[in-house]
Amino acid sequence: MIKQNQSLLSSNDKKSITKVFTYGLSFGFILTKIVNGSVTVIVSLLFWEVFGMPPLINAPEIGGRQVLIIGTDQVANNTDVLLAVGMKKGKLVLTQIPRDTITKAQGKHERKINSIYVSGGVKALKQEVSILLHGKVDRHLIVNMSVVTQLAKALGGIKLQIDKRLYYIDKSQNLTINIEPGKQTLNGKDLEGFIRWRNDGEGDIGRLKRQRLILSAIFDNLKRPNIIKHLPELLVFLNTANFIQTDLSVLEIVTLLITINICELDTRRLSGQPIWIKDLNYWLADTNPFYTNDCISRRN
Repeated sequence: MIKQNQSLLSSNDKKSITKVFTYGLSFGFILTKIVNGSVTVIVSLLFWEVFGMPPLINAPEIGGRQVLIIGTDQVANNTDVLLAVGMKKGKLVLTQIPRDTITKAQGKHERKINSIYVSGGVKALKQEVSILLHGKVDRHLIVNMSVVTQLAKALGGIKLQIDKRLYYIDKSQNLTINIEPGKQTLNGKDLEGFIRWRNDGEGDIGRLKRQRLILSAIFDNLKRPNIIKHLPELLVFLNTANFIQTDLSVLEIVTLLITINICELDTRRLSGQPIWIKDLNYWLADTNPFYTNDCISRRN
């Protein structure tokens, strides 16, 4: 279940939320397609109609905010996915942050960014990502990667072209990846395995490419005209799925879902280059304020 400082949905407003999605969002989706109006205004009007609330002139919106999506492994020791979500020039921008990105955690010593969550928590991780992005990360969504399997089921699977067999076993994480090449509709564990696979010559960068394919496919599914009728199921999924934590409000989640549905997607990777320091590989971001190529060369 989603964990917040306060419960995401009370028992009294679940029926109202369903009403928002089944009636209000259908109307809002059509209206935004016609007039290309403000997502925030539409969400405000919908909540005004259903809950009797006045229009929220300064309702939370994605533009001006950045949400950090953190995908953890089964034991929550590492972050397999780091994704910053924000709006730029009318597009929904998803910035992938390689898990091997070198950072100077809390200004003390170098380490890979994927290890910060377990040692410093979400606050420390958001601080480091804010430095790399040169912009504040306002909200977070922490998802255990097992949730991906539930989401794929809710969407009816993800169709992909697999270019080679993916095979890997890790008993410590109860992880088995065995995916055959060719056109596949990935569901459940296969989808999770495709996202996490990195046992080829491309390592983490190859995994980021596969994650971009998954993200594009998921967003394409969410943009289908008939997805509106599934929105109540998606909200129930978000509210009941295990291993989800967030500080996003209900209104912010609704706004994000609508934004996904009507905006063009721009998926990119944090720019940089691979480096080696004392036999350890890292990703050196172009925006890293602590390290330069000259500095790295001297240390080796």
